[in-house]
Amino acid sequence: MAQVSTLVGQKIRNFRKRKNLTLEEFGQRIYKSKATLSKYESGEIKLDVDTLYQIAGALDVQVNQLMPDCASVVNKPIDRNKWLNRQGKHTRMYSYFYCGVSNSIVKCVIDFESIPGTDQEQKMVFYKNVKNFQEYPICESIYYGRVDYFEGVTNMYGQNIDSKLDHIQISMLGSYIETQYKFGIMSGISAKPIMPVSIKMMFSSQQINDEEELNKLLKISKDDVRLMKLNNMFTVI
Repeated sequence: MAQVSTLVGQKIRNFRKRKNLTLEEFGQRIYKSKATLSKYESGEIKLDVDTLYQIAGALDVQVNQLMPDCASVVNKPIDRNKWLNRQGKHTRMYSYFYCGVSNSIVKCVIDFESIPGTDQEQKMVFYKNVKNFQEYPICESIYYGRVDYFEGVTNMYGQNIDSKLDHIQISMLGSYIETQYKFGIMSGISAKPIMPVSIKMMFSSQQINDEEELNKLLKISKDDVRLMKLNNMFTVI
């Protein structure tokens, strides 16, 4: 249990840093001393349920986001999204897209949580533009939403926790087809400037570190342009 307390503390620290809060500022929000918060984050003090909910509320996150993987109880949808299940990672997925503004690969993490009584739908938390996968809650944006699984496609819907304007929809092709990774499209609103956009994305159950390969796969290709002109719509296959 000591290990669980340490992992919970690490997640609290990551979300606090994402909010750019000092220990003193965070303590004022939940009426705790700087010393007590430091012990929460180091795992020296085990959190009770009431305090855990209080901390989650102050950080604008859901309680389950503070739970480490080893403490989560997650049931994968039966026979849904078989590709992801067969990769051995039914609670987390990594996604990538190329940003032309910054000329760089944007890395994302998607965490899944089952919904009791259904094998076709899950909750999800989408972390966009993570700095590193070890501290992925420290990211540009976080979206809460749901996932719907179908034979030919997996659809994900999310809303930015910091902006009601910002909604995303992600469609990933071929839930039942076994491949190393999959492609899809994320649609939503860009920030600079504000306008509707659709972005080519890649998904994998494993982290991909080959930047050259990611650039090659995620930049819009001549074939993408050809299909767009042919169909008068942006498609990914």
